[in-house]
Amino acid sequence: MKSTFLLFLLVFCNSAYSFAQEHKHHQGEANQYMHQTEFEALVQRFESPERRAWQKPEAVISFLGKLKGKTVMDLGAGTGYFAVLAAKAGAKTVIAADVNQQFLDYIAVRSQQEQLPQIHTRKAAYERAPLTQAEVDLLFMVNVYHHIERRTAYFEEVAKGLRKAGEVVVVDFKRGDLPHGPPDRLKLSPQQVLEELTLAGFELVSLDETTLPYQYMLKVRKK
Repeated sequence: MKSTFLLFLLVFCNSAYSFAQEHKHHQGEANQYMHQTEFEALVQRFESPERRAWQKPEAVISFLGKLKGKTVMDLGAGTGYFAVLAAKAGAKTVIAADVNQQFLDYIAVRSQQEQLPQIHTRKAAYERAPLTQAEVDLLFMVNVYHHIERRTAYFEEVAKGLRKAGEVVVVDFKRGDLPHGPPDRLKLSPQQVLEELTLAGFELVSLDETTLPYQYMLKVRKK
């Protein structure tokens, strides 16, 4: 068995949610798809100049909103690609959470080298959100949401970990056969994501489907 895990991975057991007939999410398949890539190759992919061109990280950070003085969590942080940018944007504390210890070790070294002591790593478990009660102002995830199973129950836990008026930002791949991202059968539309988050106790703040070429950006807040 290969010793690699997802950059943005949270695996859960059977989903209780019935997906839209036009696009049924295949349980666990997104995780299996990413397991095919070795850790070193994932690092190179996530940090490549090519990714910067289509990911438009500055646009993503702008969509997160004002970060100065806030405590935020980068869920499925991987190499710390966005955790570092959030720290540089003024976040008081950035919790970089991931299930893969290799990525957490990578982030720990990176944050030390870049002199960003406000970045803290946290091991995420498969079964539940890695948050304590009312811990963060914002939780964001990039290319992670489609990996999560039992999402409604999971994000009900996330809501408990958010402070008053806390927000969640989901950046994930648009439907269709695109140059980047997982196969189309594994993707979720922003409408489906919003439906699931609404069931978990959130309401829409904003949705951007045009700024990024291959991804949408969705922001919700606790009701």
